[in-house]
Amino acid sequence: MTEPRLGITNESGCWPTAVQELALQAALLEGYGARNAWAAWKAVADLDALDFGIHRLLPLIYHNLRAQGLSDPVLDKFKSVYRYYLYNNEIILHRAAAILKALRDAGIQTMVLKGAALIPLYYQKRGLRPIQDCDIAVPQSHVFAAMATLRGLGWTSTWELAPEQFVTIRHSAPFVNPEGHTLDLHWGILYECWNRNQDAAFWKRSIPVTICDQPTWALEPTDQLLHIICHGARWNEVPPIRWIADAMMVLRGPAEIDWQRFLRLCEFHHLNLFVHHSLEWLRTRLDAPIPQFVLNQLQSLPVPPIEQFGYNLMTQPPLEGPTNKEIFRTLRYEYLWLTSDVPIFRKPFIFLHWLQYRWKIGQLWQTPLVLLSSAVARIAKQLRTRLARASCLKITTHPANR
Repeated sequence: MTEPRLGITNESGCWPTAVQELALQAALLEGYGARNAWAAWKAVADLDALDFGIHRLLPLIYHNLRAQGLSDPVLDKFKSVYRYYLYNNEIILHRAAAILKALRDAGIQTMVLKGAALIPLYYQKRGLRPIQDCDIAVPQSHVFAAMATLRGLGWTSTWELAPEQFVTIRHSAPFVNPEGHTLDLHWGILYECWNRNQDAAFWKRSIPVTICDQPTWALEPTDQLLHIICHGARWNEVPPIRWIADAMMVLRGPAEIDWQRFLRLCEFHHLNLFVHHSLEWLRTRLDAPIPQFVLNQLQSLPVPPIEQFGYNLMTQPPLEGPTNKEIFRTLRYEYLWLTSDVPIFRKPFIFLHWLQYRWKIGQLWQTPLVLLSSAVARIAKQLRTRLARASCLKITTHPANR
């Protein structure tokens, strides 16, 4: 995918490419490490066709290297990129503040996530961390009131089906206003993990933050680090390398990470393998201040096959033309994580809702029928393919054709 107006391209993936790694080092390291990375990156990067992941790092590269006294004509060009994101972020944050005020006036507690929380708490300067929209969380008990408040402000969900139907199986829903601006309303803190509804402790530990004079809450540093990794270090069409800069900002922040609680959270939410590879990358490539015992403990924990499958599912591109076996394994994994913290009698109901959401089925009762018809259609297609192959084979081996 390419955005010609900005002259940037996307390079899909999960972990940084060699060129992206150099850009991250130029943005985050100090001294010779940053300077050497900058020189190496300039030598291989196509400045007229940067992928979007690197483009969002340019303000941080500019600020980091200029703060260390580096003077370079190429670096000076990035000042305009910094100013662009500063202006864009100001607009988005003021828009978020208006929404926070409306929700607060409606008696709804709020929490800002991702960039809206990271900028005031860790980046300080508003132009250093580009944001495309605002992410606001509310307790699940207030999500319907929050959706009603948003609609009163002119925001509508971009889902084909009403988001209220899927509160039990999703963690957020996208909204858009008449001007085309976007917002993600969250009622679950973590994305597609086991025990996903256990959010009370995140709210209890949250810390105050102000967005354009509007008071709200944000995740405390240990929870913030887990949230960054859980939402960022996964395959995406747009290179998701920004999570690395976010994680480094939290790790270098004034508050210490409670590593023992961090490890307990990883185990509780079945994120050991996922988090281990992420922290190992940060420590190895950027010398992140992560204790070795944390990596050792994560590595020593057993990884069930279903968790390994989930890791592969999150970090690899979607399969084109998956086999029946792969489809059933994916459905089994989704069923297990989705229903991991609900009573047994609700598990089938929750999963039917998930299938309804995945296939955009209007009524819940239609889900089993669509599931059955899809399975029959898939089997019929496979049978036709096999018969066609057998027919071709018979024609090519007939004596008259030899």
